[in-house]
Amino acid sequence: MIGLAALMLAGTALAWGPIALARWQMHRFCTELALGTSAARVEAAANERGYDVTPLAADRMHIEDPRTLGRGVCDARFGPGGLLGAE
Repeated sequence: MIGLAALMLAGTALAWGPIALARWQMHRFCTELALGTSAARVEAAANERGYDVTPLAADRMHIEDPRTLGRGVCDARFGPGGLLGAE
């Protein structure tokens, strides 16, 4: 019985561990973006990491890690001076 529980726990960790790690990496990417960074530089940095980038409007960008099944996202807002914020 203990062996079965350990096997189930290990299986769950193997299945969801990479998704949790990717979500953490996306969160870190989003919070480390420097204010004032241009939209082009943010998009290039996201593309380098394999993230999907979708411009939503002239002043917004949606960044998503495809490995997280829609759970690892970053929404960036831009103004005339570059990045205003990302969350």
